[in-house]
Amino acid sequence: MKMFFILFVFGIATLEKTLTPISSCTKGRITRYTGWENGGSCSLGKHTNATGPTYMYPISPNQALFNEHLQCGICYEIVGPKGTIRARVENYCPAGDKDPLCHGDMFHLDIAHNGSKYLMGDGSVANVTFRMVACDFDGNIRIKTGDTASAGWYNFVVLDHKIGIRSVRAKEANSNVWNNLIRENANQWTFWLGKQLTFPITIEIYSLAGDFVTVKPPEAEANAYYTADGNFKVPDNLWFDVES
Repeated sequence: MKMFFILFVFGIATLEKTLTPISSCTKGRITRYTGWENGGSCSLGKHTNATGPTYMYPISPNQALFNEHLQCGICYEIVGPKGTIRARVENYCPAGDKDPLCHGDMFHLDIAHNGSKYLMGDGSVANVTFRMVACDFDGNIRIKTGDTASAGWYNFVVLDHKIGIRSVRAKEANSNVWNNLIRENANQWTFWLGKQLTFPITIEIYSLAGDFVTVKPPEAEANAYYTADGNFKVPDNLWFDVES
């Protein structure tokens, strides 16, 4: 009986994934928000109502920390007075009169209300400690093209990256000229040359650590998913500043 108990406990323990930290711990504050189910300004897609310690909850940092979509898709581990959750940046908390806590007097994070209970129980505001971690996605990076993507205006969102994105560049078929893309509103990257693009195009997506993956969309199709040739490497001894 004792041997069975030990094996059972070991089996349960291994169900928990260890998240790799890639920043130091930082003090912050949290509140909860509703309306997270349909995603946010990062355009990362809809959520189910799943809960639990291994679920990736949506979070919305204050506007200054969000930094013009730079934080989109970055994951954090957050420790509150009641427990710990893992979360991914999917929206931002605007610095307006409606949300005075988001003005930036300290790092502030809005937590999806279905995950806030794991951090602060029934409370509405709490101080926390958080750190950037590698997202625990098992598959390759994907892109999703926009509703109106075309050969004349090819826009897309990058999905499922393990660490943050530093830059994206693209080139046309049979061309050696790379074009640096700009991250637009709604976390969209746009490839535009003022003319119809020649497909297939090649897109390189660079991580904060400097490595990259490649995806080659064969055509200009709207609302289409394409898979890259890998995911970002998780750095062993490289730490990032959560603010920059």
